[in-house]
Amino acid sequence: MTVGVYGLVAGIVKIDDLGLYLAKRKAEGLGHNIGLMLVSAAPYLMKILTVVGTIAMFMVGGGILTHGIHVVFEWIEHAAVVVEQINVVGGVLGLLTPSVLNAVFGVVAGGLAVLLMNGVMKLIPSKS
Repeated sequence: MTVGVYGLVAGIVKIDDLGLYLAKRKAEGLGHNIGLMLVSAAPYLMKILTVVGTIAMFMVGGGILTHGIHVVFEWIEHAAVVVEQINVVGGVLGLLTPSVLNAVFGVVAGGLAVLLMNGVMKLIPSKS
């Protein structure tokens, strides 16, 4: 799984290079057109991945923290069970609830860490 994920990331990072190679290889044709499309799409893909990656990191970080705090983990699991009881959409919401709550926990924990570090940095005298 790790090799697959890192391989996918490497492919995404190099997608513009592949596009440039294909665009330069032939003057016209399918390869050339695909290359131009890849080069023009790469910046948009990177912007989208920036947002999606940040959300994923908050979800993963929050999940790591909540799994280590038993009370919070149990509360999230209970919330998912309660949400599953909603008619029609409960099943989907029940699946999404832990991820959303882990992301919220990750954002709150990250915000607290930033506040703590800013406070510590103000206490340390500057070297100027």
